[in-house]
Amino acid sequence: MKPFTSIKFFIPLHILGCLILWSIKPILGVTSSLRQGVGVRCLERERLALLNFKDGLRYAERMDSWGNEDHKKDCCKWQGVLCHNRTNHVVALNLKDVYLIRGNISEALGNLVALSYLDLSGQELEGRIPYALGNLTFLSHLDLSNNRLEGGIPDSLGNLIHLSHLDLSQNKLEDGIPHTFGNLRSLSHLYMSLYNGRYRREYGMITPEAWGNPETLSRLKGSWIPEAALGNLTSLVHVDLSFNSLGGRIPDVLGNLTFLVHVDLSGNNLQGRIPDSLGNLRSLSNLSLSYNMLEDGIPPSFGELKFLSLLLLRGNNLQGRIPDSFRNLASLLGLDLAHNKLDGGIPSALGNLTSLLGLDLSANMLEGRIPDSLGNLASLVWLDLSYNKLDGGIPTALGNLVSLTYMDLHQNKLQKRIPNSFGNLASLVQLDLSFNILQGEIPVTMGNMTTLSSLDLSNNMFEGSIPNALWAVSSLSAFDISNNSIFGTITNSFWENSSGLIFLDMSHNQIFGPVPDLWSNFPKLLTMDLSFNEFNGSLPRFPPGLEVMKLRNNKISGTLNGICSDTNVSDTKPYNLNLLDVSNNLLSGELPTCLHNLESLMHINLANNNFSGEIQDTFRWPRSLSSLHLWNNSFRGEILKSLRGCSGLHYLVLGKNYFRGKIPAWIGERLSHLSVLSLASNYFYGSLPSTLCNLQNLQVLDISSNKISGIIPSCLNNLMSMHSDETILGTRKHNSTLYSWAPPGEDDRVNVEWKGNEAEENPETLLFLKFIDLSGNNLVGEIPNEVTDLDGLIALNLSGNHLVGSIPRDIGRLQLLNFLDLSKNNLTGSIPDVLSQMSHLGVLNLSYNNLSGKIPWNSHLMTFNSYSFLGNPKLCGAPLSYPCPGDDEKHVKPNFTNNADGKDVDKFISKGFYISMMFGFILGFWCVFAALLLNRTCRFAYFRMLVAVKDWLYVKIVACYNRWHG
Repeated sequence: MKPFTSIKFFIPLHILGCLILWSIKPILGVTSSLRQGVGVRCLERERLALLNFKDGLRYAERMDSWGNEDHKKDCCKWQGVLCHNRTNHVVALNLKDVYLIRGNISEALGNLVALSYLDLSGQELEGRIPYALGNLTFLSHLDLSNNRLEGGIPDSLGNLIHLSHLDLSQNKLEDGIPHTFGNLRSLSHLYMSLYNGRYRREYGMITPEAWGNPETLSRLKGSWIPEAALGNLTSLVHVDLSFNSLGGRIPDVLGNLTFLVHVDLSGNNLQGRIPDSLGNLRSLSNLSLSYNMLEDGIPPSFGELKFLSLLLLRGNNLQGRIPDSFRNLASLLGLDLAHNKLDGGIPSALGNLTSLLGLDLSANMLEGRIPDSLGNLASLVWLDLSYNKLDGGIPTALGNLVSLTYMDLHQNKLQKRIPNSFGNLASLVQLDLSFNILQGEIPVTMGNMTTLSSLDLSNNMFEGSIPNALWAVSSLSAFDISNNSIFGTITNSFWENSSGLIFLDMSHNQIFGPVPDLWSNFPKLLTMDLSFNEFNGSLPRFPPGLEVMKLRNNKISGTLNGICSDTNVSDTKPYNLNLLDVSNNLLSGELPTCLHNLESLMHINLANNNFSGEIQDTFRWPRSLSSLHLWNNSFRGEILKSLRGCSGLHYLVLGKNYFRGKIPAWIGERLSHLSVLSLASNYFYGSLPSTLCNLQNLQVLDISSNKISGIIPSCLNNLMSMHSDETILGTRKHNSTLYSWAPPGEDDRVNVEWKGNEAEENPETLLFLKFIDLSGNNLVGEIPNEVTDLDGLIALNLSGNHLVGSIPRDIGRLQLLNFLDLSKNNLTGSIPDVLSQMSHLGVLNLSYNNLSGKIPWNSHLMTFNSYSFLGNPKLCGAPLSYPCPGDDEKHVKPNFTNNADGKDVDKFISKGFYISMMFGFILGFWCVFAALLLNRTCRFAYFRMLVAVKDWLYVKIVACYNRWHG
């Protein structure tokens, strides 16, 4: 008899069949009800439970079929409700994509005792998960994802022993995972991700996008699934607990769940090492542990995961080398180890992963050469090795990656030339080789990259001209060749064939020639930076969509008239221009009145040109203006009146012009956002308005070299951004609003007078540079003691005025002060001892006042020379040459140097003086001796002169002797 017809085999098979039928009975019931659906009447208790659920909602759209009317009493006919065809029990409730509901989930759902399928996902449900759901012991599928549920997960869910699918993701749940989850032995799919897997997957790489502010969202926290409970979940296949706040270590027992195929624990607070036991999960396909705090090395046991297709360990503190055992991961499609602390070289074994689509090793400490074996990854689409310490040349073998669309090698130490084989990368869309040490010319073969959209070669050592073949790449939308040694002109083929460009940066090179008309050649251009070159000619017409234009430090001449005029249109046309920087050029003429039509213009820099003309009161600036730089031109007029409408100004730099008039009081009222106010070297007169004290964000106040009179307002201590706050760590925290409005780009600098010299400071420097310069005016009165409240000040210059009184005794409170100039005033009294305790003070000038008494020559003041104190007749003591009464004179010597040791040094009689004297003697001696030795006539004349001098001396001596004795 055959085995399968024997009774001893039939009975066990019959029993097994019955068990299988019983286990899928709810599913069969759902299917049956779907198939028949006629004559089925739901149970009254369950109908009332469903109506109770509906009544508890604040909003329910498209639930018209649910009601108490006679034709609506059969809940089995309600949309989204499924009943068993024999028992009439509700076995499935699926409201996903059926209704739009808001409100709480009623506890009454716990009365649907036969329910096996419950899906309320994608709604706007809030409140807590009902405890009564634990009564639904037949439930196999529970999905409450993508709602607004909050609070903890009820431990009653541990009663759902038949549950195989649980999705609570995309909610605001808190607390930990209940230990009762250990009872869910049938659970195969567990989803509790905060973001419900909403992230972008690119070629196997995961990049979080648009998360909002995770800190404001509730998260599951505490330790991960309790280890005792986890060990019971032997049916788990898919686990997603990503982007919560789960902490602790990954338990070793996870490696015992051998049915696991997908594990995502990314975006938590998991710590410690990755357990070696994960190498036992031989069925594992996807493993993501990214964005945690895992440390130590990557387990070599991962090489045993033969079916692994996605391994994501990004954003941890992993150290050590990449294991050679990775050579065995033949099925791997995506490998992301970025943003860790991995060191050593890139193993050649990675070249065995021929199925790999994405490889990201960026932001580690990898060093050495890029292995040639990476050229074997013929399927590779994504390659990112940026932010490492890789050196040597770029392997020619990378040209074999013909499927590659993204390559990023920037911020390394790569040298030599770009291989000509890069011309084979015909599918490449984005290439970034910036911030390396690459040399030579750009290869002509790069013109074969016909799909290239973004090319960044900036901050290298490229030379020569840009090959014409590159301009044939019509798909190019972003091109950056800045900070190299590119020279020559830009050919017409570029200007004519690059109409698709959106971003162009050629700054900091040696490119010359005129800039052509941009209106017709670059219709899509948004950002252009040609700064620090030798471009000449006139300013081109800008395309209407242009947002950022930088032509700083060139030889552009002519006027600004082309900025907003269209020769084909009679009137001016508004643009999207946001930033215009044409500083340090040869531009001249007056400002065009059409500037006010540029409604989006926020940043204007016209510094260091030859502009002239009077800016009338009627001139209108764009109301969106945030920074205005007119430094070092020949503008005239009372410009401040024309700025009354620019309430958003942060930078106002008008120094070195011919502006005149009084500083109006409204500047402190209407321009309340000012951080930098520079009116230096003009013809402003009148007193300083007290309303300047309203400028809470002011960090730079420079009104030097004008004709300002009156007193210094005592309310200057209201300039809150010139204060500094103590943090808990004892360091200084500077209040600043500079970064909130600063124009983009590191070359957007501001001209200021700093330590007596003109300087250009960028916003990052100005963040710490807080100073007041009122020098070179006609100010009178005393220095208000309130100035000493500005304990964030770095520099204070009040020189060249008519100030009287004494130096404020509390000046020692300015502990960050680096520059102090009170010279050329009428100050009296003694020098405060606290000055010697100001350790940051690097420049001090108290000269030409009427100060008196002994200089507190100790500690830090010993670093200054006598020039800091000259012109004060009543001052005495070191480093001046005259002592105070009672001092030992022999120890007082003039000090003309900055001698940090405080020792007296005679700068004139020095070692250099004696050396010079010796060389001078030798040179003079040999000049005379050589003439006597080589020229006979000179020699005879010289000796005749000696004889004559001898005879003259003899006569004089004899005559004097006779007269003395006579």
